[in-house]
Amino acid sequence: MGWKDIAGKQKERNDKAGSRGARKGDGDLFMSTKGGGKFTVRFVGDAKEVNILWWPAQKGRKHIVPESYVEKMKALGYDVRQQIVSNVIDRDDSKLRLKLLEKGMKVYGPVLTRYNEVLDDDGKQVHPGGEHGDDWRMVVDVPEDIRNTTYEMSNLKPTAFTKEEKALFFRGSKKNKDAEKYKDLPIGERGLIDIDKIYDSEKYIEALDKLIAEKEGDLDNSDSIEDVVDAAAEEESSLEELSSAIAGDEGEDDEEEGTDEDLDGILF
Repeated sequence: MGWKDIAGKQKERNDKAGSRGARKGDGDLFMSTKGGGKFTVRFVGDAKEVNILWWPAQKGRKHIVPESYVEKMKALGYDVRQQIVSNVIDRDDSKLRLKLLEKGMKVYGPVLTRYNEVLDDDGKQVHPGGEHGDDWRMVVDVPEDIRNTTYEMSNLKPTAFTKEEKALFFRGSKKNKDAEKYKDLPIGERGLIDIDKIYDSEKYIEALDKLIAEKEGDLDNSDSIEDVVDAAAEEESSLEELSSAIAGDEGEDDEEEGTDEDLDGILF
């Protein structure tokens, strides 16, 4: 599910509602807005909806919940939130690299609305992460109670990808037979970050089943939620550890740099 599908779902929700509008890891994998401020980002490639469970026993630890588990976990009182994640270029970073921006609708809502409503001269939607997408200004205000954090999103202008940015995207592409040589670089410098691999919910199913059983009283009293989480921490890699395992795939193309013609094949 990418920008088009997510935007379609948002449009359906808005139509039903009437007039209502809508961590740092290896190489600073996740774009952080902690502390607030002004940020400028350029979305790259497609986006993905993910369901995040914030663990009750370990502050700050989160796991990815399969769609089929969401309602069950919520019914049992677990804090499952839907987020959207995509590759971005952080314009305020002096180093050219990709990061993941994982946020909710406060950030992605305006982007999706623009995608639904604004057409180019040919009457086509402008893909936020495509060649003709915009730079976006994100203003984040973090008050003392961080639960009241506000986000203001505004599109700046269409910004075509530079030659250097295209070369970065091409590094991890299946079209690049030399992708292997970039595998030891920080993840954001290897090419597009593999969102599907990092946010693979299947690896969390066993731990989620144990948490469900805990709530339903099927576990022994000695097997507490803390024990379950500790066991999961030993058996499962964190998102940061998963990210360090991603390397580019080898392909069949002899090119060292992507071209305008093959860019869509790399981004989507």
